[in-house]
Amino acid sequence: MNNTKANPLSIVFMLLLIVALVAGMYLVGQKQETRRGAYFAGAKALILPAESTVKVGDDVPVQLWVETEADAKVSAVDAKICYGNGVGLDATDVSSLITLNTDAFKVIEYAKDQDKCLRLVAVSSGIAPENLKTGLVKVASIRFSALKAGDDNFKMDVANVKVTGYNPTVGATDTSMKVSTSTGARYVVSGGVVTGNEPILKFNFSMFGVPTDAKCALAEDMPLSVTVRASNGVSKVYKDVPVQKVTSTSSDKYAVYSVYLPLIGFTEKNNLAVFVKSPKSLQVKYGVDKQTAYYDKAGGELGGLTSNEETTPRFEFTGYPLLAGDVTGAEDKQDGVVDGLDFSFVKTQSIKRTEVGEGEYMLADLNGNCKMESQDLSNLMLSLSVKQGQLY
Repeated sequence: MNNTKANPLSIVFMLLLIVALVAGMYLVGQKQETRRGAYFAGAKALILPAESTVKVGDDVPVQLWVETEADAKVSAVDAKICYGNGVGLDATDVSSLITLNTDAFKVIEYAKDQDKCLRLVAVSSGIAPENLKTGLVKVASIRFSALKAGDDNFKMDVANVKVTGYNPTVGATDTSMKVSTSTGARYVVSGGVVTGNEPILKFNFSMFGVPTDAKCALAEDMPLSVTVRASNGVSKVYKDVPVQKVTSTSSDKYAVYSVYLPLIGFTEKNNLAVFVKSPKSLQVKYGVDKQTAYYDKAGGELGGLTSNEETTPRFEFTGYPLLAGDVTGAEDKQDGVVDGLDFSFVKTQSIKRTEVGEGEYMLADLNGNCKMESQDLSNLMLSLSVKQGQLY
């Protein structure tokens, strides 16, 4: 899975899990599907509800189901759900947005890729054959967020859905089910739309140690979490905020990325503080334009925002880059801080000297040069030395 963004349990672990517990799905199914009798039963994959109407900022609940034929029992499901620009997932902790149906499955792994797709692999590890579920079986619930007004669909390509089950035939080796149908679901995001009256926040930022020619630091791999807070205490969090890479010159110390964010549901325009976090960086507070050091005051001094794209200011935060290093934590989940667990993870990965192709993604590649090296560890060491996770 190129250009894949995974949870802190590595893709390697995910693949090992699939090989060990869903062998029929990949080994038996793929090798035997051209022979007669390769599938012992049929199945359908469904996204429910079939249609949702929500407002910007609301949750968009989605459920993945499979329906088996001939009383076949489900043991594993591998499906990829793709979605449009109107919805998104919390990039910092996708696992908190996924609820597994533990009556039918015991293990779930996920991988989120840059093409706005979420792959789920659910396995009934440890469940006896007689207790496996049959018929219409819920796999998991996923909680998306409505980001902007629009009308789009959640989609599944039937070719990317695989279902295996328990084959009661004595001596049978076929465990794959033929997935004949995979249904999508429509979502309509309304209300809370961009009216043209909300203030627009624009800013440029950089990542420490990520050079202008970084081939594995793609803008689509770093959707931000942005919190805006006014002096009166009013604040609002915006997740999965898209960024764009700015055409930069050789004189730029680091690669420059830009953000354009209509502050839907937020009316304050002056005396603001902006808190920014990328998928693997510390949260940094920006309180002034052209900030070059730690901002140690309460509140913020950013202001002059307008609802006009041309007149609202673009703040320059590139002089105080985001610091990377938040790659793991307790239970192998990113936790918003950089500590010994992150150090150990990056050190272990850097020793391997792994290299990937241009545009690919490695969680521990902190300078975006497509390879693991000592520089990644040096970048993390700097993050360990600063005050972390500003919240005030």
